[in-house]
Amino acid sequence: MAARRRASPCAERESAVSPYRVAPGVHWVVGRTALTILDGNGAAKTLGYPEAAVWDFVTRGYSLCDVSRLIAPVASLDPPAARQVVQAAVDGWIASGFLERA
Repeated sequence: MAARRRASPCAERESAVSPYRVAPGVHWVVGRTALTILDGNGAAKTLGYPEAAVWDFVTRGYSLCDVSRLIAPVASLDPPAARQVVQAAVDGWIASGFLERA
């Protein structure tokens, strides 16, 4: 039986699906302590945590609200700080060409 995601408390405030997708030619490698994003031109960015977790959730289609809610307790952040971490990470990845709007 397939696992089902529980209803999100964020669903009423924003789409339950991420408005972002991985840019063409971008790949990533998950290591023991970090995640490395690679593009087709040789650019690379290594992410520690919680940014690596943010990448994982965003690329799996979670909304930014849900990602913020999920990383807040793990990263010991209050909800507004978690949202800032998530938004800053996504904005940086868009600027670097790793993510794009869906």
